[in-house]
Amino acid sequence: MTAVHLCLFNNPLAGVTDQVFFLEAALRNRGFAVSLSDRLRADALNLVIENYRPAAEGCNFHEAVGAFCRRFDKRVGVVMTEHIERRGREILFDGTPLEDPGYIGNKLSRFFGLLSQSQHAFGFFTLGPLPELETFGDIFLQHDLYRLPFPALDLPPPRREEPPARPLRRRSAYDFVFTGAMTPYRADLLAGLNRRFRVLVSSQVAEPKRAELYGQADVALNIPQDPSWSWISPMRVMFGLRMGRPTINVGGSLQRGEFDRAIPMDLEAEAALADPAGLYARQKEGYLRLAREGERRFPEQAFRLWAQVEGLDPAGHRTGAASPAAAPR
Repeated sequence: MTAVHLCLFNNPLAGVTDQVFFLEAALRNRGFAVSLSDRLRADALNLVIENYRPAAEGCNFHEAVGAFCRRFDKRVGVVMTEHIERRGREILFDGTPLEDPGYIGNKLSRFFGLLSQSQHAFGFFTLGPLPELETFGDIFLQHDLYRLPFPALDLPPPRREEPPARPLRRRSAYDFVFTGAMTPYRADLLAGLNRRFRVLVSSQVAEPKRAELYGQADVALNIPQDPSWSWISPMRVMFGLRMGRPTINVGGSLQRGEFDRAIPMDLEAEAALADPAGLYARQKEGYLRLAREGERRFPEQAFRLWAQVEGLDPAGHRTGAASPAAAPR
């Protein structure tokens, strides 16, 4: 099977750990050889995660991708992480106009960076059904959007007497754990919860520290960035399941989709704490069902076509191609 390479040169690994785990699991489950580094590879299909910036850390990412694609006659697959939609003549980024700094302050540069890279894209990919990108075709013409289904995972059991790692404890040091960037809305909700429960809060999103934090609490929290935020975070819920912890949602204005219909998260805090092991078991069952149903929807034909377009055989060889090399840095 043709190799797929995840290039993170425009993203710090600590900020995209969940996305990398999803991609590695989804691709390896289908038999792809997967590699990861901060450079592009000429002998593989290259996936890059959105968050292009015109220039940072001494590297112009636009020029680097363009130079690589021209030199080796390559394309990149772009993994979409943000909710970008068109409403009339306006572009919305996570539900707000591009000029509104909001939760993400570099919307303009990220959006126009994405536009500039579309000329080098084979296609765009999402991790599961989100972001929805319902008006994607109105913005990025002549590009296909592919949905990678939730990967099957070997999740831990919910009860102490069942080995192996991370059995769920009924009484941990904390009732709830929340990890991630802080916003005023999140701070207000957490302050309210902290008056009633033991809540562990940290900006830490990198493993293994984040895993250690989850191990100290019974239930994880998903808290939207602001009251109008409409989307659950499947990556956050998946991390909780991997750690043997259920996740409940607090706040926001969530639109129920495929993921949260399958995985019960709309519980009151007291109800979640009454039986965290039972809640975890139900969420685990719902996730594994989603993964089984998604197996037939994996866009394998897209990867085959992509490899054919680039002239790659399963060993990564290309007729007349130069030897594997890195993009300029």
